[in-house]
Amino acid sequence: MKIIGFDFSIEKPACCIYDGNTYEFRSWAWNLSPRLKAIYLNAGVNVYERNETKLKNLESSEKMQHDVKRGILLAEMIANSFTEEELTNDPDTWIVWEGLSFGSSGNVVVQLGGFKYLVMDRLNSKVEIEHQITYAPTTIKKTAGCSKKITDPITGKKKSQGKPEMIQAFIDTKVDIPLRHAMELSRDDFRKKGDKNWIDHLDDLVDSYWLVQTFIEKEFDPLFGN
Repeated sequence: MKIIGFDFSIEKPACCIYDGNTYEFRSWAWNLSPRLKAIYLNAGVNVYERNETKLKNLESSEKMQHDVKRGILLAEMIANSFTEEELTNDPDTWIVWEGLSFGSSGNVVVQLGGFKYLVMDRLNSKVEIEHQITYAPTTIKKTAGCSKKITDPITGKKKSQGKPEMIQAFIDTKVDIPLRHAMELSRDDFRKKGDKNWIDHLDDLVDSYWLVQTFIEKEFDPLFGN
């Protein structure tokens, strides 16, 4: 059995791989700083280099052509980072995706969808599309226990929970994962200056973990009989 949770974005895609015993994180973040790369590598995250050029100020046709080329390169890179043994059409292999936020619109969403579909299509040669499942962001937040509003300690007003709460929920799981251990033992390394926010890309990695957990919570029993 293998469950792969993909938190997909154009600039910072990440995944969490669960084989029934252990968890592994992978990152294909574009333009990740050497400092952040070192932090993630030391925490057991496999970071793949993206040596691509992102062009700006292009005309409409040029931009579309450039985006398609970038999307194809990214899709091939992600697919090729898995060995034949890791990713096959085994009936117990599943890929889990996060769907677009409700109400999302505009060119950015169209572009994101285009890139994502290229990756899904490329992975389809290894894991059939019927084994690629998508959950709404609200469903994933619920799995993390972050769907209900909480009281802001500063303002005293009710607020929705977001990425910071989902990251903290990941730490609180106490699950035996190198990344989680590193976040707990070396918290300062994972906080931005001033200790106000978590470092970039951490939310993507954590979201991919919660995608795996969402699949297990919702699909594991009926699919695997456990």
